[in-house]
Amino acid sequence: MGVRDTVFGSAMERRCFRKLQETWGKNYHVYHNLPFLSVFTGKGELLDGDCQPFTVSDEEYEILKKTSIDFTVCDKKEKPLVCVEFDGFQDGFNVGTKYHLRNRSEGRKDRRAKIELKLRVAHGSLFPYFILGSEEFRGLSESVRLTIADGLIGEVLSFRATR
Repeated sequence: MGVRDTVFGSAMERRCFRKLQETWGKNYHVYHNLPFLSVFTGKGELLDGDCQPFTVSDEEYEILKKTSIDFTVCDKKEKPLVCVEFDGFQDGFNVGTKYHLRNRSEGRKDRRAKIELKLRVAHGSLFPYFILGSEEFRGLSESVRLTIADGLIGEVLSFRATR
């Protein structure tokens, strides 16, 4: 055993974190690699996409205990506001609770199942949780450094502010 050179899984993950920190860090706290159950309870009744109640099985809970969230934006009192899973491995994204890959392949079944479980719990908790690939972290142009990830986070934060 030894000590890793960095806490980030890749150089791209580090760049994405720094980008989020640069854009949102003045008014919010941006965290990297929080345990999933630091944000979600994982227990109790949740609502599926059809507003039907469901609960997490013991087996699913064990999976959630061992997983983390790449980026979490919190308010200054440490209340989680939005989570982003950076999918640099397969460059996927989510639409609701469904996980998609850009190359339309199935990807690794165990990875898909874990990501969709995380999405079901987050969405069942009525909490904004996004799976984003590297495309969503690219600046819109040479002169516009804002990204699709920034737009999604900004939309969530502005909605919360106006409620």
